[in-house]
Amino acid sequence: LYLMTEMDLDVHEAVEKGSLATLDPTHRTSPRYEYWLLNGRTAVDTLFPSAAAWLPTQPYNSLPLMHPGEKLLLRVISAGRDGVIGEGKAIAAHAAVLLVAKQGGGE
Repeated sequence: LYLMTEMDLDVHEAVEKGSLATLDPTHRTSPRYEYWLLNGRTAVDTLFPSAAAWLPTQPYNSLPLMHPGEKLLLRVISAGRDGVIGEGKAIAAHAAVLLVAKQGGGE
């Protein structure tokens, strides 16, 4: 099971500094996503194993392994607002993907 999310760095930094109330209100209606995550991991971190000692807050890996010719069923939940699930987006960017079903969303 994959949990896909995204992050607006300005909102993240404002929360970290405790200044979310002073953030430009357009971030609520028009967020500017800069990071997309699979199970809480971005980019190269998705390649590392589960429970990697140097990633204590990211206990689950994001790299399915299979042999050539095998089929893989991915169950993906989009917990963000960007709608990162779909053919030609995020998870399908570097693979031959057939989207079997999609629930909800505004696309």
